[in-house]
Amino acid sequence: MRWFWRALIGLLLAAVLAEGGATNPLVRTTTALTIANAGNQADVLPGEAEATVNFRLLPGDTAESVIAHVKAATADERITAAPIGTPLEATALSSTSVDAFKLIERTVRQVFPDAVVAPGLVLQGTDPRHFAGVAEQS
Repeated sequence: MRWFWRALIGLLLAAVLAEGGATNPLVRTTTALTIANAGNQADVLPGEAEATVNFRLLPGDTAESVIAHVKAATADERITAAPIGTPLEATALSSTSVDAFKLIERTVRQVFPDAVVAPGLVLQGTDPRHFAGVAEQS
Protein backbone atom coordinates (compact mmCIF):
# COMPACT_ATOMS: atom_id res chain seq x y z
CA MET A 1 0.00 0.00 0.00
CA ARG A 2 2.98 2.29 0.59
CA TRP A 3 3.80 2.21 -3.14
CA PHE A 4 0.29 3.51 -3.86
CA TRP A 5 0.76 6.61 -1.71
CA ARG A 6 4.18 7.28 -3.20
CA ALA A 7 2.77 7.00 -6.72
CA LEU A 8 -0.19 9.23 -5.85
CA ILE A 9 2.04 11.88 -4.27
CA GLY A 10 4.35 11.69 -7.28
CA LEU A 11 1.45 12.28 -9.67
CA LEU A 12 0.12 15.18 -7.59
CA LEU A 13 3.56 16.75 -7.31
CA ALA A 14 4.13 16.42 -11.07
CA ALA A 15 0.77 18.10 -11.74
CA VAL A 16 1.62 21.02 -9.45
CA LEU A 17 5.12 21.42 -10.93
CA ALA A 18 3.70 21.33 -14.47
CA GLU A 19 1.63 24.44 -13.70
CA GLY A 20 4.59 26.72 -12.93
CA GLY A 21 6.73 28.35 -15.58
CA ALA A 22 9.91 27.81 -13.59
CA THR A 23 9.05 24.26 -12.49
CA ASN A 24 7.42 22.90 -15.66
CA PRO A 25 10.81 21.84 -17.14
CA LEU A 26 11.33 19.61 -14.09
CA VAL A 27 8.59 17.24 -15.26
CA ARG A 28 8.71 17.26 -19.07
CA THR A 29 10.89 17.85 -22.10
CA THR A 30 10.63 21.52 -23.04
CA THR A 31 10.07 22.96 -26.50
CA ALA A 32 11.24 26.36 -27.73
CA LEU A 33 10.67 27.63 -31.26
CA THR A 34 13.93 29.46 -31.93
CA ILE A 35 13.91 30.16 -35.69
CA ALA A 36 10.99 30.41 -38.14
CA ASN A 37 11.26 31.13 -41.86
CA ALA A 38 8.35 31.35 -44.28
CA GLY A 39 6.91 33.95 -46.62
CA ASN A 40 8.33 37.32 -47.57
CA GLN A 41 5.13 39.26 -48.16
CA ALA A 42 2.20 39.92 -45.81
CA ASP A 43 -0.56 39.18 -48.31
CA VAL A 44 0.87 36.02 -49.95
CA LEU A 45 0.75 32.55 -48.41
CA PRO A 46 4.22 30.99 -48.41
CA GLY A 47 4.77 27.87 -50.47
CA GLU A 48 7.16 26.53 -47.88
CA ALA A 49 7.92 27.09 -44.20
CA GLU A 50 10.78 25.98 -42.01
CA ALA A 51 11.25 26.07 -38.25
CA THR A 52 14.04 25.27 -35.86
CA VAL A 53 12.86 23.99 -32.50
CA ASN A 54 15.08 23.52 -29.46
CA PHE A 55 14.11 20.62 -27.21
CA ARG A 56 15.63 20.27 -23.74
CA LEU A 57 15.25 16.60 -22.92
CA LEU A 58 14.01 15.38 -19.57
CA PRO A 59 16.04 12.40 -18.36
CA GLY A 60 14.31 9.33 -19.73
CA ASP A 61 13.37 10.96 -23.03
CA THR A 62 15.57 10.54 -26.10
CA ALA A 63 16.06 12.56 -29.27
CA GLU A 64 14.50 9.67 -31.18
CA SER A 65 11.39 9.61 -28.96
CA VAL A 66 10.94 13.38 -29.28
CA ILE A 67 11.18 13.24 -33.09
CA ALA A 68 8.66 10.37 -33.10
CA HIS A 69 6.33 12.49 -30.94
CA VAL A 70 6.64 15.48 -33.29
CA LYS A 71 5.85 13.29 -36.30
CA ALA A 72 2.83 11.76 -34.55
CA ALA A 73 1.59 15.16 -33.35
CA THR A 74 1.82 16.76 -36.79
CA ALA A 75 0.44 13.65 -38.58
CA ASP A 76 1.14 15.13 -42.01
CA GLU A 77 3.56 13.51 -44.46
CA ARG A 78 4.40 16.94 -45.87
CA ILE A 79 5.94 17.91 -42.54
CA THR A 80 9.36 16.48 -41.80
CA ALA A 81 11.25 16.44 -38.53
CA ALA A 82 14.93 15.67 -38.20
CA PRO A 83 17.77 16.65 -35.89
CA ILE A 84 20.25 19.30 -36.96
CA GLY A 85 23.67 17.75 -36.49
CA THR A 86 24.15 15.23 -33.71
CA PRO A 87 21.38 15.59 -31.13
CA LEU A 88 22.36 15.95 -27.49
CA GLU A 89 20.71 13.30 -25.37
CA ALA A 90 19.49 13.95 -21.84
CA THR A 91 22.18 13.92 -19.18
CA ALA A 92 22.21 10.80 -17.03
CA LEU A 93 20.86 11.08 -13.51
CA SER A 94 23.44 10.97 -10.73
CA SER A 95 23.11 8.44 -7.98
CA THR A 96 22.34 9.43 -4.40
CA SER A 97 23.93 6.25 -3.04
CA VAL A 98 27.53 7.11 -3.95
CA ASP A 99 30.14 8.47 -1.54
CA ALA A 100 30.25 11.93 -3.16
CA PHE A 101 26.53 12.54 -2.62
CA LYS A 102 26.68 11.13 0.91
CA LEU A 103 29.49 13.58 1.72
CA ILE A 104 27.39 16.51 0.47
CA GLU A 105 24.42 15.23 2.46
CA ARG A 106 26.46 14.90 5.69
CA THR A 107 27.95 18.38 5.23
CA VAL A 108 24.56 20.02 4.66
CA ARG A 109 23.09 18.22 7.69
CA GLN A 110 25.93 19.49 9.89
CA VAL A 111 24.94 23.06 9.05
CA PHE A 112 21.18 22.52 8.66
CA PRO A 113 20.24 19.44 10.75
CA ASP A 114 16.56 19.45 9.73
CA ALA A 115 17.19 19.92 6.00
CA VAL A 116 15.96 17.47 3.41
CA VAL A 117 18.87 16.83 1.08
CA ALA A 118 17.80 15.84 -2.42
CA PRO A 119 19.33 15.97 -5.89
CA GLY A 120 18.20 18.61 -8.34
CA LEU A 121 17.85 18.94 -12.08
CA VAL A 122 19.90 21.54 -13.96
CA LEU A 123 17.35 22.92 -16.38
CA GLN A 124 19.79 24.26 -18.94
CA GLY A 125 21.42 20.88 -19.51
CA THR A 126 24.74 22.48 -20.38
CA ASP A 127 27.47 21.61 -17.90
CA PRO A 128 26.41 18.26 -16.41
CA ARG A 129 27.23 16.29 -19.55
CA HIS A 130 30.89 17.39 -19.24
CA PHE A 131 31.17 15.79 -15.80
CA ALA A 132 29.56 12.45 -16.69
CA GLY A 133 32.96 10.83 -17.26
CA VAL A 134 34.23 11.71 -13.79
CA ALA A 135 31.01 11.31 -11.83
CA GLU A 136 30.40 8.03 -10.08
CA GLN A 137 27.11 6.63 -11.39
CA SER A 138 26.70 3.37 -9.46
